[in-house]
Amino acid sequence: MSNSEKLEDLQRLKKFWEQDQENPMLTQDLLAKYFETGTLEEAREFIDALPESVLGFPQVSHSAGLLCLAMNDYKQAEFCFRWADAKASGQLAIQYNLAYALFQQRQYAEVATLLMGVSKPTPEVLILKGRAYHHLGELPHAVETLEAAIAEKAEPQTCGLLALVYNDAGNRERAIELAGGVLQEEPHQFEALLAMADAYTALQSYTEAASWCDLGLREYPCVGRFWTVKGQLQLAEFDFNEARVSFTRAVELMPEHIGTWHLLGWCEVLRGDLDAALHAFEQALELNRNFAESHGGLAVVNALQGNWDVVQRASKRALGLDSGNLSGRYAQALYFEHRGQVGAAEQLRQKLFATPTGQKVEGKLPEMVQKYLASRGEQL
Repeated sequence: MSNSEKLEDLQRLKKFWEQDQENPMLTQDLLAKYFETGTLEEAREFIDALPESVLGFPQVSHSAGLLCLAMNDYKQAEFCFRWADAKASGQLAIQYNLAYALFQQRQYAEVATLLMGVSKPTPEVLILKGRAYHHLGELPHAVETLEAAIAEKAEPQTCGLLALVYNDAGNRERAIELAGGVLQEEPHQFEALLAMADAYTALQSYTEAASWCDLGLREYPCVGRFWTVKGQLQLAEFDFNEARVSFTRAVELMPEHIGTWHLLGWCEVLRGDLDAALHAFEQALELNRNFAESHGGLAVVNALQGNWDVVQRASKRALGLDSGNLSGRYAQALYFEHRGQVGAAEQLRQKLFATPTGQKVEGKLPEMVQKYLASRGEQL
């Protein structure tokens, strides 16, 4: 059937519906025809005008929700799916689509709670729940859920996602092993590429990391996490100007990613632009005031600017949130030095730089600042 014929069918159905607007079957057929013809704007007007008496039929509200998903109108889709779920509680398709609409609105905790109530989850349900746990930072739950999905149906996309979760949980070797297997099947699988790039960066295998990162950026130039990895690789090469470009692009693409604001802040410190560094750490604080690194970075910048009252407050807050926070401890060392307590400052600095930090670039930034400024003959 040609598109013009489908549109003619749509018009005929509309005429029938206008004569029987309370008919749920006819309404559902018309919604399906809107979907088939791709006349989504007209469909949206039709959905907005539907009376509650018709939306109360779960097959109608579910079909309306699917059309809203197609229009990327996730709030309206949620509204429709909630109507459907209220009238036909426990139907898997409705619960999954409601969870998906919530996921697209970043309501990850609600997604996890909703899908926990599914008694016999399919692999698709487990994958969506695993993604929600990943975003919530509940990485052990994410691993368990995705492992269960793979046990039922081992798809490359699921294995790639699991590789990225393992990477974010700090298990780099397992991440590389899993991602490598995925990329043999699907050379451009998104999560597997990101896992490879980030894991090799953390392991300081910068040549390998750069290769995977560049491939990721060619395939997915609008993914902020690849730009974050790129910036870390440039920081490791002391290419601060290019790192700034990468981190700036990353926060443009994912303005709520606190860790990248931290990296941008340190990059600005290394470039000597303390006002820009202050702005970056303040942006991180606006997103969430309970991250120690935001306060620690702010303390170091204020130390470099000579604002010692702020240094005391910010470093105290950083160490109150995380007693091992490197930036907060570094700011304390600078404060002791300012007060003439050179021995205490040096003791704290030696202890700070002797502390194992793991191998991620951001864990080494206070030491990088110290060494870089010392190489320029600047005294902190």
